[in-house]
Amino acid sequence: MALGIVVVGHGKFAEGLTHTIEMIAGKQEDYVSVVFDEGAPFEKLSEDIKKALDSMNEGAIVCCDLLGGSPFKAAYELKVQYDNVAVIVGTNVPLLLELCFGRLAHTNALECAQEVVNKAATSIQVIDTLGERKQEDEGDGI
Repeated sequence: MALGIVVVGHGKFAEGLTHTIEMIAGKQEDYVSVVFDEGAPFEKLSEDIKKALDSMNEGAIVCCDLLGGSPFKAAYELKVQYDNVAVIVGTNVPLLLELCFGRLAHTNALECAQEVVNKAATSIQVIDTLGERKQEDEGDGI
C-alpha cells in the first residue's frame, strides 16, 4: 500500500491535472481528484475531500492549487482529523509526477510531501534559449 493522493482546486483544476498525469504515468491507485465548481458550497467541498481521505488506507497527501483558497482551507481544516495527512499548495504537473512515484518509498505523509516539494521546486524555470552554450572567453579574441 502507498500513501494516497487527493488533488483539489478551483473549477476543473483537479480533473485537468489528473488527465495529464494519466497520459504521462498511467492511471494511479489511491488517487482521487475533487472538483470544486463555481457556486458550490464550502460544505460540499469539505464533504468531498473527507470522502476522498476516508477512502485512503495508508494516509494521504492533499494537493491544492492555491494557499488560502477554499480548497486549501477545507483540506487544512480536515487534516487535523487524520493521523497521516499532509497538505501541499502550488500543485503542478511536475510535482504530481514526482509524488506519484515518490510516495512509493514513504509511509509518512509529511516527510513525503516535503521531499516532493523540494524536488519539484526546480521544475519552475525561465528558459531563454534551448541548446545554446555561452562560449568561454578564450583570451584576446579571434
